Amino acid sequence: MIRFVKKHFSKIMAAALSAALVLGVRVPSRAAGSYSVDGVTSYAVGDELYTFLNIGENVDPNSLMVDISSDEVERKTNGTVQSFADGGNAVHYVFIVDASGSMKRYISRINAFAEELYDSTESKSFYTLATFGERFDVIKEKMTDVNTLTHEMENVLFNEQYTDPYTAVISAKTWLDSYEIKAGDVVELILITDGEPDLKDKDRESKLAPKAQDTIEGSWEFVFNTLCTDAWTEKAEEVFLSDYRGTHSTVKDENEAKSAADEISDSLEALWYAETALKNKAPDSFSYTFRMIGKDVEGNPIEGLEPISFEGVLKLDAQGGDSGEGSESPLEGPAPLDAPILPPSTAPSDEPEDEDPAPTEEPVEEPTEDTQEPSEDKEPVEDDKDNDDDEDEEERHTGLVTANTGGSIFDSIIDSGYLPLFIVAAVAVLLIIIAVPVIIIVVTNVKKKKRKAGAVVSPGPVGYGNVVSPVQASVGPDVPPPVQMAEPDVGDGSVPMDIEVQAGLCLNVDRTVYIYKEIRIGRDSGCDIVFNDPSLMPVQARIIRNGDEFIIEDFSNPSNVAIGGMRINGRNPLRSGDVITCGNIQFVLTF
Repeated sequence: MIRFVKKHFSKIMAAALSAALVLGVRVPSRAAGSYSVDGVTSYAVGDELYTFLNIGENVDPNSLMVDISSDEVERKTNGTVQSFADGGNAVHYVFIVDASGSMKRYISRINAFAEELYDSTESKSFYTLATFGERFDVIKEKMTDVNTLTHEMENVLFNEQYTDPYTAVISAKTWLDSYEIKAGDVVELILITDGEPDLKDKDRESKLAPKAQDTIEGSWEFVFNTLCTDAWTEKAEEVFLSDYRGTHSTVKDENEAKSAADEISDSLEALWYAETALKNKAPDSFSYTFRMIGKDVEGNPIEGLEPISFEGVLKLDAQGGDSGEGSESPLEGPAPLDAPILPPSTAPSDEPEDEDPAPTEEPVEEPTEDTQEPSEDKEPVEDDKDNDDDEDEEERHTGLVTANTGGSIFDSIIDSGYLPLFIVAAVAVLLIIIAVPVIIIVVTNVKKKKRKAGAVVSPGPVGYGNVVSPVQASVGPDVPPPVQMAEPDVGDGSVPMDIEVQAGLCLNVDRTVYIYKEIRIGRDSGCDIVFNDPSLMPVQARIIRNGDEFIIEDFSNPSNVAIGGMRINGRNPLRSGDVITCGNIQFVLTF
C-alpha cells in the first residue's frame, strides 16, 4: 500500500495544474485529455514498424484499431496495440549530466532521482551515464544496478569551465545512432543541468540552439526529457522546454527529484505500442500517418481521435535480440555473409547497377543577359561558407562522442584480429617494467663494489690534503697509475702535516697533507689520508684543528683508533709525533 501511494503520488498531484506548478513540474502535452492518444516514439526494424503511444485513461486500448498509411512506402496496414509494460521490452535511460562546477552541489538530488527511477520502473531497465562541458563524453553504458550508477555519478569531477548543452544533445543523437537496443525497446534521453548554458564562444549559441531544437523535434527514435536543478535561461527554455514528447521538471530538493522520476516511470506504464508489417521496402528515413478508431472504457465509440503524423522515422537494420552486452545494434545489425555492413548512406539499393557506367557530362549553359545574376547576389555564397564552417565545427564536437565507453576498446581489439599482437606488446611492456629496476640494482651494486675497492680517489670535501690516488702501479697490473694534482696555497693559514707510514698501505702520492679546519682518515676515496686496508671503515676518523690545538675523533664503536698504544673514546688531543693506530695500519703525523 505504501509503495502504491509512493509510486502514484506524482500522478495524483499532477491531476491539478496548481499542484503541478507548486512541484515545479511542467505538465507534458501527451498527458492532456482523458481521450487523447499521442505519439511518443517510433522506428522501423526490417519490415516491422514500431509505433509507441501514450493513451489517455478513459480509452480502452484493447479496442483500438490502427490504420497506418504512408505516401512514401505506399502501403496500408491494420493492427492492434499492446502494453509496453506487459511486452517484456526494456527501457534505456541515458543520463546526460552537466559537468560544470556549479552542478556538484546538486549531486544528492541527481542520485535521489536515479534511485527513485530505478525503484519505480517495473520494466527491465538499463542506465547509461554521459557528461558534457565543452564536449560530450560517455562514461559507462548499460548499467543494470543503481548503486553502480550513483557510484559513477559521484566520481564525476564536475570541474568543467564551460557547458554547451546544445552540442551535447546533437552529439548524443550521433552516439545513439550506434547504440544497441532490442526491437521494441524504448530510449529515454534525460538532460540534467542547472539550466544555464555557458559557451566559450557566446555567439555560437544562436547558431547551435536551432540545430539542437531540430535534432530533438526530428528524432523519433528517442524520448527527450529534462531535469533542471535551478532555473532555465530564456534561450535554453525556448530550446529544451518546447512541446516535446517527454517530461520536463525543475526540482529544488530531493523530494521533487523523486516526483520527477515517478512521472517518467508512470509515463512508461501508460505506454502502448503497435507493431505493424511494412508491405513494401521502406527507405532509410520515411514519414507516415497513424489513424485509430476505438472505444472508451464503458464501450462507447470514441469520436474525434486525431491522426498522428510521424516524419523522418528511421529504419534500423537490426533483428530482435538481448538488450544487454553483446546484443546486435539497430544501426549495425547482422548482414548476409556475402554482403558488407554499410552505413545507411552507402547501403546498396535493390536496383542492379552497371559494372562500368559510362561517364555522363552535364550540359553547361552559357550565361546570357537574362540568366546572369547581379553582383550583389554573391553575398549568399559567404553565408554558405559560414554554414559549412558551423557544420565542420559541429563535426569536431560530435566526433568526440565515442570516448570513455568502457569495455568497447578491448572488444574492438578482439574483433580486429590484432589480439596476438596486443598480447605480445603487453608482455614486452611487462618485461621492460621488470627489467629496468633489476638493471638499476645491478649497476648500483657494481658501482658500490668499485668504490669499496678504492679504485678512484679524490681530495677530501673539507680538508686541504694532497691529491689521493690508487696504489702504485707496481702493486698490480689492474691498479691505475697514481695521479698528482697541484698543492693548495698554504698562504690561507693551512698547516702541513707529514705522514710517516709504519704499517699498512697508504694511497697518498705525497706524504704531506694540509689541514685548515679538518681532515679525514679512512679507506674511502673521499678521505684526505687514504689506506687500502679492510680493517678501516670508509671514514674511520677525523683530525680537527682548533687554533693551535688538534683533536682526533674516532667514528667507530667500539673504538678502532689508538694514540701511543692507548685506545681513545670519541675525541682525544693529538700532538705532533704521536703514533696513530687504526685497525691494522699505523702512522705518525708530524706538524
